[in-house]
Amino acid sequence: MGFMSRIKGLVGKKAEDEEDGSFLSLVFLLKEPRTLDLQALNELANEAVGVPLTVQEAPAGFHGEGSQVFLAAADNFKYAFQILSVNRPYFDDPKETAEDMPDLRMKQAVLEHGGWLSVDLPGNADAWEDKDEAYRQIGKLLAALAWEDCLAIVNAEVGAINVFRPEMVETLRGPDPLDVFGQFEVSPIVNVADDDPEMVAAVAEARRRWPEFVAAFEKRTEDQVFGVKVPFREGGEEEFMWVTVTRIDGDEVTGILDSDSIYIKNIKTGDDVHVGIAELNDWNYVKDGELIGGFTIKVLQARMKQGQGAPEAARAAEPPKPKPEEKRITLLFLLTQARILDPQALGELATETFGEPFQFQENPAPKQVVGKGGQVFGGFCAPPESSRGFYVTSGTLPYWDNPKEIAESIPDPVCRNAILQHRAFLTVDLADAATCQDDAEAFRQVARLLAALAWDDCMAVVLPGQAMTAYRPELNELLTGPRPLDVFEGK
Repeated sequence: MGFMSRIKGLVGKKAEDEEDGSFLSLVFLLKEPRTLDLQALNELANEAVGVPLTVQEAPAGFHGEGSQVFLAAADNFKYAFQILSVNRPYFDDPKETAEDMPDLRMKQAVLEHGGWLSVDLPGNADAWEDKDEAYRQIGKLLAALAWEDCLAIVNAEVGAINVFRPEMVETLRGPDPLDVFGQFEVSPIVNVADDDPEMVAAVAEARRRWPEFVAAFEKRTEDQVFGVKVPFREGGEEEFMWVTVTRIDGDEVTGILDSDSIYIKNIKTGDDVHVGIAELNDWNYVKDGELIGGFTIKVLQARMKQGQGAPEAARAAEPPKPKPEEKRITLLFLLTQARILDPQALGELATETFGEPFQFQENPAPKQVVGKGGQVFGGFCAPPESSRGFYVTSGTLPYWDNPKEIAESIPDPVCRNAILQHRAFLTVDLADAATCQDDAEAFRQVARLLAALAWDDCMAVVLPGQAMTAYRPELNELLTGPRPLDVFEGK
């Protein structure tokens, strides 16, 4: 079937499919309607999916004046997409939809969104033989449309919803894009009465068992995360939020705020905060894959399971689960100061390094990971048949949360000084490392690109979690050679 035949078969299908909810669709709820440019969408869709899609605009039909419908397909490619940008709320009655959502961020997204954007595969959802692969294709295209105006993401087939965060883009591009509906790194914000007996009992238990938390924190491993929930106040508003603990001094806890507030405007995600345990509301950490603590969250979970709230809100109330160990092919430089990168220059550098045409584009960068002004770039070889790709991250804060503590265990004084004195970092990651079959060759590719990024601001080279060495210009020869990891052996 030719391209135009496939396009004609799509027109008008969304209206029918929406009536029974039987189509595959992922949706962004937007702050306000977004106008898409046909030429830009063509370029973006081709790069995202990796095949020469042709995108054409179709009549907006029942979606209303000012809305846009685009149809994207290619010969010999089984997936034909429908891309919608609609200038009205996604839900017929946002207020009614929001009423059953105890999480205030979700409620706010539903109430305040002014438009929506979706990527669909029209037709009956059950007709797809490999629905997982279909969602992978949708996820890649939707990820390319993720901008700062995204408030929430919705799975139309099952009715799941989650607050959108920039770090979800990587998941949408990955093998399991629907995992975004299980990513609740941001703690839920819910309304609970002050005299709620179950919550009062949960808080009392958290305070009574506080010494357990302190003892576990003092024996923590490098990969463990410890959190406390405490109140923050501004004016007449009060909000309980989670803080990742970095230090405990008697009755005071120092840490990093885990999420942006709904009501408190003088603090934000990633801010360093100091809180007293006198008003401790909850605590938790993970040990051997099991959540320890989380007393108030368990109360909310139990209520959700009893039907006191919408299913999607119940999922949002769950505490973060420990993530499986992810395979990474990564090398990085510790830098004396933050470095600003240009995507065009990165593409030219990679093209010169590998002798193949590379293109880089900047992706959303989570501030709590890379710092204010930090950058994340995705770069792939232009020929679609090539699978070579990298992520380059330029962080504007130290690589470790606690450089002083890390430095104490490093015997080499030059490396120890690099850890203490560095103010930024630059990493090169292999894209799709999880599917890599030849780690040695993968590291050779990553090291070649890292060497091309070596400037006089480099202090040390790091193999995360395994090794580091002080940087010297002569190491570039090793990094571009057949055994780049020999830089950590002094060879």
